[in-house]
Amino acid sequence: MTISQLVKLSNTKLFFLCFFLIILLEIPITYVIGFIDQDAFIGLQFGDTPLDIIVEFMLTIVVAPFLETIIFQVIIIEVLIWLRVKSWIAIGVSALLFSFAHYYSLYYILAIFPSGLLLSYYYYILRMREDVWHALLLVTLLHALINICAFLSMHLF
Repeated sequence: MTISQLVKLSNTKLFFLCFFLIILLEIPITYVIGFIDQDAFIGLQFGDTPLDIIVEFMLTIVVAPFLETIIFQVIIIEVLIWLRVKSWIAIGVSALLFSFAHYYSLYYILAIFPSGLLLSYYYYILRMREDVWHALLLVTLLHALINICAFLSMHLF
């Protein structure tokens, strides 16, 4: 599938394509990183009390996706586009800064970079098609869905 074919996909198809690509990328990357460094994800751990789990859920599924989308996709990409930076550079800078914001370990930064690229690219496509608010909503939902998967994998497996 070419880039031009990706851009022509419906919003729903593009949403699920991005979701599955992120999952397919993150599972093996996370597994390899966990094998290399068992403490790579230690900064992600909360307590085990019901209140800790509720707070973790709210931060991971509601707060973080919304704030991170505003900061790392909307603000960064919109400012770089306003400065007339090429789109692929804006997407790359957004993904790089998104990755560095997840500094639980160097390995985690490397693990999260592909997700940052896909979220940024997805935002860019949506803002070109629709508007910033539509892109903000859908990227936030995608990010929240990815975080739900991570949350469930940490607590169920």
